[in-house]
Order: sequence, then structure tokens, then C-alpha cells
Amino acid sequence: RFPVALTGLSLSAGRCVAQTVDGGRRPTVAAVRAEQPPELDGELSDACWQSASKFADFTLMQLRQPLPLATEAYVCYDQRAVYAAFYAHDPEPGKIRAQETKRDGDVYEDDLVELLIDEKHEFRSYSYFMVNPLGTQAERISGGTAYNITWKGDWKAAAKRVHDGWTAELAIPWELLRYPKGATAFGLMFARRVPR
Repeated sequence: RFPVALTGLSLSAGRCVAQTVDGGRRPTVAAVRAEQPPELDGELSDACWQSASKFADFTLMQLRQPLPLATEAYVCYDQRAVYAAFYAHDPEPGKIRAQETKRDGDVYEDDLVELLIDEKHEFRSYSYFMVNPLGTQAERISGGTAYNITWKGDWKAAAKRVHDGWTAELAIPWELLRYPKGATAFGLMFARRVPR
């Protein structure tokens, strides 16, 4: 298995500052407000993805080398939620693993994409939002929030297989996040897991 992650990002009002996992700096990228939220169907044809911030420099975490499988991630937001999308290219789509169908089940044996959100902007503690190629969701909310959706709130995701891999869309409502009062920035990290 080789889990992979994109560099960490600081999303703040009007801008997104990319920062590497080891603390180095990367160029500033504009954070984009969506005029219309995406329809969560796994399709990346929504207008918001055409103008969203795009990231494609995924690296193997352990080796600090570029991921051999092309991967793109997109992020935008509106007054209701943070939206993320992934295009997980795969030259051998028949080998994509996707078996878990139970919400919050063991998705770690499947191909997987993750959006990690650091509400306190410390790059130490994250809420994890994961989805496999079947659209099965799993999450770990920071701060010890209960697993019961009626207590913690809910988020949405969808995924779709395509001829050269798979795609996924996520919508994380602001009300689900636990950022400090008055906060104007938080950290993001994108990850892709490929179990084979």
C-alpha cells in the first residue's frame, strides 16, 4: 500500500497558501468562492470545478517522490460548505479496490481519497473525510466528536468510476467544522490511498 498526500494548504479569506508537509513554503493560490455549488454525483463537469483551485503535485509520503498515478484535487467554497473534488487517474482501472459499503466501515483496504481539515490551523490535528470509489463515506472528526450523525452533523460525498480511474466530490458544511471563534484561516491536506 502506498498512501500519498498533497502538500498542506492554508485556506484563508481570499487566498490559499500552499505549504509543504515539512514546513517549506509554496506559491500562493487563490481560494475560489463557488457561484453555484456542485451537484454531488461524482461528475466533475460542474462549473465550480472549472474555476476552483486545482492541485496536482501529490507525492509519496514516505519517499517524498512524485506519485506515479496522476491525481488532481480541487477546492472551492460558498456560505454553506467547503467543496472538494478528486480525479484519481489509474492506467489499470480494473485493479481499483472498492468493497466497503458500510458508512464508517473499514475503507482502508479500498482505494480512497481524503480531505483533511485543520480547523485550528496548526497542522497537527485534522478532521478526516474519506470516500472510496463506491461513494462509501468515513470520517474522523477532531475533538472527540461522537460518531452518531444526529449529534455531530453530516456531510455528503459521491464517487464515480471513469474509463481511466475514478472521481469523487465532497461537501463539508461549515457547521460541522470546529474552528475557533473569529478564525480566518484553516489548514487543508488532500490524500489518496492506493492499496495495491
